[in-house]
Amino acid sequence: MDSSTLDALEFPLVLDKLAGFTQSELGKRLSLDLTPLSSIEELEAEQQLIKEIMPLMDTGTGLPVSGITDLAPYLSKRSLPGYFVTAENFLAILSTIDVVCELRAQARALINEEMPRLFSLTLKLPDLKELALKIRRAIDENGHIKDSASKKLKKIRTSLKKKREECRRLLRGYITQEGVEGEEDGEYVTIRDDRLVVAIKAPRHASIKGVIHGRSATGLTFFIEPMEALGINNDLAELKRDEIDEEIEVLRELTAALFEMADEITEALRIAALIDLVQAKVRFLKYISGVVPVFSSVAELKMDGSRHPLLLFKELDGGGKVIEVDIMLKAGPGVLIISGANAGGKTVALKSIGLLTLMAMSALPVPVREGSTFVFYENIHTDIGDRQDIAEDLSTFSAHLKRMSEILGESSAGTIVLIDEIGVGTDPTEGGAIALAMLETLIKRGVSVVVTTHLNFLKAHGATDAGFNNASVLFDESNGRPLYKIGYGAPGSSFGLKAAAKYGVPKEVIERARELTDVKESAFSESLLSFEEKKIELEAEIEKLKEVNRRREVALNRIRDDRKKLIDKAQKKIDLLMEKAQKKIDQVFAETKAVSRKAATGKVLEVKQEVMAPLLPKEEPYYPSPGDIVRISGSMREATVVSVDKNKKSAEILSGGLKIVSAWSKLKKVAAKAATKKHVPMDKNLSEVSRDAAYSVNVIGLRVDEALNEVSAFLDAAHVEGLSEVQIIHGHGTGALKNAIRKFLKESRLVGEVKSGTELQGGQGVTIAILK
Repeated sequence: MDSSTLDALEFPLVLDKLAGFTQSELGKRLSLDLTPLSSIEELEAEQQLIKEIMPLMDTGTGLPVSGITDLAPYLSKRSLPGYFVTAENFLAILSTIDVVCELRAQARALINEEMPRLFSLTLKLPDLKELALKIRRAIDENGHIKDSASKKLKKIRTSLKKKREECRRLLRGYITQEGVEGEEDGEYVTIRDDRLVVAIKAPRHASIKGVIHGRSATGLTFFIEPMEALGINNDLAELKRDEIDEEIEVLRELTAALFEMADEITEALRIAALIDLVQAKVRFLKYISGVVPVFSSVAELKMDGSRHPLLLFKELDGGGKVIEVDIMLKAGPGVLIISGANAGGKTVALKSIGLLTLMAMSALPVPVREGSTFVFYENIHTDIGDRQDIAEDLSTFSAHLKRMSEILGESSAGTIVLIDEIGVGTDPTEGGAIALAMLETLIKRGVSVVVTTHLNFLKAHGATDAGFNNASVLFDESNGRPLYKIGYGAPGSSFGLKAAAKYGVPKEVIERARELTDVKESAFSESLLSFEEKKIELEAEIEKLKEVNRRREVALNRIRDDRKKLIDKAQKKIDLLMEKAQKKIDQVFAETKAVSRKAATGKVLEVKQEVMAPLLPKEEPYYPSPGDIVRISGSMREATVVSVDKNKKSAEILSGGLKIVSAWSKLKKVAAKAATKKHVPMDKNLSEVSRDAAYSVNVIGLRVDEALNEVSAFLDAAHVEGLSEVQIIHGHGTGALKNAIRKFLKESRLVGEVKSGTELQGGQGVTIAILK
């Protein structure tokens, strides 16, 4: 893509805005260098990164990249002999390496194989923790080399400290000689010419033998290095040189470690910059309320609700609202001719096509509605704006011809060409003829073209040639204002005379201009005007119908959603009940293998009632009365209500000679059918167990397996009878039988609580089971 096209469509201004959403200098540089990608595969890969990183930014701030700087100025010098990085610069390098380490850690914590592109990219981030540790061991937070950077350096600095203190003690002695408090009188120890000296007031300085290193500005103070301090200062100077030499050695070793990781660091910074760019694209997408562009498989350009980015930026900065424009360009080679009123939005529409396409091809979000489709063009050429150049002796028309000649030489299939005001700057007839010949040539080469024009010659051709399509920017004649929308299928009037009236041209001048207008031209313009009026009316009706259909669709979708939710809810309920029933039945079969047929039947009936209960209509609550014939839930046996306790909502019933207390909720009134009631013979053993169940079961003297069979049958019968508490008498013995029975009870689904009997009931020789 040539730079003139990018500049003509103001693409760099979009990149400037994008760069504002980056968080590092590397990311900003990458964003400003963006250009359209060379293949659709490369483009889709970049788009995938945006889609994968978006959820991370929806739930947080994304991956850390802020603070990363370019280390190339240091790494590029690794071939220079003797070069080493300074301590201050290592502090800046460490800051960037720390961010890379944090980025790597966050990526491993947040990114998985469900984000394949991002996962693959961040997996390449090298581990720089060891390098960061080496730098941190040697350089402190102020950019100074630590004493501990090397053993030799620590030894040298320890000696330096001792020597300095020795010299200071010596020099302070000169200040306080003869009882004079020198520091209060302007005398002190200081440094001159890198040597420790004492500042002494005149004329006392004459009494001190040594080297004078200078005088104060007033001339009243002398800076003297006493003879006794010469040797110590010499030692200090030598130690200082040793210190510098060792510091350089430390920095060289660190620099070598840095250069050893140069390739890994370069790769890490490349990845970090790319992540910064991708995250900036997500922020940009939210800023413009845009979408990740979709590319058409049939090469049809369809921009629904497009907004020119630069106008949108102004709106978002507090300017006027941008009107959305629907732009369509049919698949295949052809020419779209956009005509209509001046200042009606033709050039904005033309630039929107080019600029939004450039953004889409650069893997940038675009300000259009969902459902829009873009075309991946091989190239984009433009002729927009006045290319007049006095220095090159180019008039407006000759400049356009020069540009058109370049476009004809560079355009082929897969190219889109955008031309503003084609054929202007010369005689309209000749200009129109040249323009048409050029457009026909471009069509033959398989090029897609969009032009704006006021030439009726081209508008008329657009209505007769299948390779050409007319479109117009709509204009509301009633108030003399453009609508900034595009209508397709017909050309538009330029409304030149109306524009003249709007801008104050005298009425008589306009009337004379109307008289001078060619009859055919006038008739053509009038027919366009009439057509435009009808088209505006039709557009308004279509919009009304669209709104009706939209509301209808919303209502239908709501109904469909509600119905689907009800079906899904019912299906889930049925599935859960089926699963529950299967588990219950399996459990019943497992638990009733050693129980009689009667007990098993009772269990199955209980499961049936439990599972079917949620699906059956709720029955009216039953309030028992003495004399009622009832049946306990889960039991086939009938009983007679003896008495009722309204406070506890329970009833005492008589069943088979047993008196049982049961909650009202477990009772169901039986219709009086005594005459037709069939006698159901009961299993003898079950009957005996049921009669004893009101009190207890005695298993003393039985083996464990025999006792457990008795207890199991006893519990089933007690549950069917609706008992809430039972006793198992097992005696004391060795405790084996008691332990086995209590373990069995605790694992039983029928038992809610297990405890020992009271002293009156038999203590540890009896176990009480509270039934569920």
